[in-house]
Amino acid sequence: MTEAQMRRVLSDLNERLTGASLVSASLKEYAEQWLARKEREVEPVSFHAYEGAVNEFVGSVPSKANLGLQYLTPADIAAFRDRSAAKASARTANNKLKILRTMLQTAWRDGFIPENPAAKVQVLKAEESKRRPFTIPELKQLLAVASGEWRGMILVGLYTGQRLKDVATLRWTSLDLARRELALTTSKTQRRQIIPIAKPLLAYLVELPTADAPNAPLFPSANALVKKDGDVGRLSQQFYELLVSA
Repeated sequence: MTEAQMRRVLSDLNERLTGASLVSASLKEYAEQWLARKEREVEPVSFHAYEGAVNEFVGSVPSKANLGLQYLTPADIAAFRDRSAAKASARTANNKLKILRTMLQTAWRDGFIPENPAAKVQVLKAEESKRRPFTIPELKQLLAVASGEWRGMILVGLYTGQRLKDVATLRWTSLDLARRELALTTSKTQRRQIIPIAKPLLAYLVELPTADAPNAPLFPSANALVKKDGDVGRLSQQFYELLVSA
C-alpha cells in the first residue's frame, strides 16, 4: 500500500471509532492557513516579517512542501537557520527560527504534529549590538541637514523616544499645546502614553501651520508613505540618506 492509501485507511478507521477523521495538512497548506490567521492578529510590520520567514522556509524545502507537517525534522529547520545566518546574521537567523517555532507550536496545538521539531533547534550565538546613542554634536549636524517634515520628526523622536512609525503617524489631535502634552497609543505595544512636550519641541510645534481638520496628520508626507507601504521602509531609507549627508 502507498502511504496515501494507508492514511485513508487509518483515517476511515479513526472516524468509525471516534466519529472524527484524522487531521492532516501539508507544510505549504498549513503555512498559508497560519499566515492568514496571523494577518488578522498582528500589526502589518510584524506580519511582513512572519510572511517573509515562513515563505522562505517553505521554499527552502521543496521536497517536503507538499508533504505532511510530520515529515519536517529538526535537521531541516537547523539547515534553514544556518543558511539564513550565512546570508544575513545570527540575529536575523534567530528571529526567523523563533517565527518557525511559533508556527509549528500552533500546529502541534492544532493536532497536526506530535511534537514541535523547531523547539529542538537551538538559537545561534549572536554578537552584542554595536548601536550607540547619537552624541549632541551629531544631532546638531543631523538637524543642520534636515528640513521640512524630517526636522520635525527628528525633534519629536529626540524628545519623546517614540518609534519612527509612531512619530510619522502622529495627528494634531495627539497634541495639547496649552497643557504642553503629547498623547498617543504606541503601534507595537498598544501602550497609552502622555508625554510632556519639551521646550525646544514646543517652539517647533507652535510655528507649524495648523491643519483645517483636527485629525489631520502632523507630518502628511511621512504619514502617506506609511499608509501606502504599511511599514517605514522608505522612511528609514530617507533617514539613512540624511545620516550620510550629515
